[in-house]
Amino acid sequence: MVDGRGYLCVGSGDWGLDWWIGAGDRWRYPGREAGVRQQLVGGSPVVETAMRVPGGDIVHRVCGVRPAGGDSDAPHVVVEIENRGPVAVVLALSIRPTGLTRPGAVSTIDVDGTEVRVDGRPALVLSKPPAQLAFSTGADGDVAVAVAAEEA
Repeated sequence: MVDGRGYLCVGSGDWGLDWWIGAGDRWRYPGREAGVRQQLVGGSPVVETAMRVPGGDIVHRVCGVRPAGGDSDAPHVVVEIENRGPVAVVLALSIRPTGLTRPGAVSTIDVDGTEVRVDGRPALVLSKPPAQLAFSTGADGDVAVAVAAEEA
């Protein structure tokens, strides 16, 4: 499921994947920004969420795929984020302990190169290892504060 701002929730709904963009003078959170639009791409099951940043748009696309063959026939979700502007931006992906319809829970997050595991299960495969990491137990406050303060 993808909400109207591009927040993605898969599987049991215990956690979701959010995206934040550092552009210009501040961080932009799609859940809070006014300049966010969303559409289906053509007649396909691809959800495209665009957010305005200085110099252009950042476009977040989500689609479900079922791999042919391989180790698993389980469905996968592909997330693609494109910078349509001429200015470089910083991307933060955030695993959040909440679903779209209810609070969720995350006990552990492990990062090994490009693989991210949530509660011991494969959750994300990134195109390259993250440059920085930030974690919060919730009692420490929202990790978005650490990211915005460049404490990741």
